[in-house]
Amino acid sequence: MKPLTFKGYLKAYLTELSLCGSSSVRKLEKEVERNLRLLEPLVLYAKITLDDEQLAKFKNTRVVNALSELKTISNVENALEHNLLSENYQKVYNSYKVKTNRIKNEEHTKSLMLPRIKEMQAAKHISNYRIYTDLHLNPGNVNDFLTNGNVSKLSLKTAEMIFDYVS
Repeated sequence: MKPLTFKGYLKAYLTELSLCGSSSVRKLEKEVERNLRLLEPLVLYAKITLDDEQLAKFKNTRVVNALSELKTISNVENALEHNLLSENYQKVYNSYKVKTNRIKNEEHTKSLMLPRIKEMQAAKHISNYRIYTDLHLNPGNVNDFLTNGNVSKLSLKTAEMIFDYVS
């Protein structure tokens, strides 16, 4: 799976926020007056994806004013990483960072659970076979997780099911 980019996140987020379910900057520009939550992600998305000529075509006063505030910013993502933009823009960027770090955080959690699972499994003499049979799980993925410590093979939810089962 390709890693999520900030541009990709903004596009999906705008589609999710919009009343029309679109990521078209022209449609979203018209919708900003009815849906103010679109303003910051739209401005960031426009600044990242459009050139100066295209940015000049915006007519919505709120969008034009917001874009003029970012006129001197050449690299939006770098400015956000260094907290150079207003709090509302930072909130959008922080949401992106939370989303991109979710997988890494879940894998860390699973790696912390694994030794405890193995310890309880050994103490109670529960085989891998018993775990994946009773819980109706994929044998290859369970074995790779429990035997080789491959935390990417199972979801956090499945690892928690195994943890509860051996507890």
